[in-house]
Amino acid sequence: MITYLTLFTASDQSNAASLEPIFSVLRKNTPSEPGCISYEIYGDSTNPLVSYIIETWESQKSFEGHLEVVATNQYVEQALAFTAEPFKSIQLIEKFNLIK
Repeated sequence: MITYLTLFTASDQSNAASLEPIFSVLRKNTPSEPGCISYEIYGDSTNPLVSYIIETWESQKSFEGHLEVVATNQYVEQALAFTAEPFKSIQLIEKFNLIK
């Protein structure tokens, strides 16, 4: 199981609103993709220009399948038109499993 956190920062309030339809489509469609365990989108309570996607997948292979869907549908290109900078994505490691 793998989890990714992706940060999007809109360039202004209007562009933050323009990201919403893209996020809405992703939130609707992604959970039905093979290997998707969870797919949630959050806003930052202190900065309305910032959004986060937290997604958990059964495997790296299933996540890579999702990336193919994202590329095919050009979601990244669409989102980048509204962001102040390229999005940042990191793989999260569950700390509890590291503590012995």
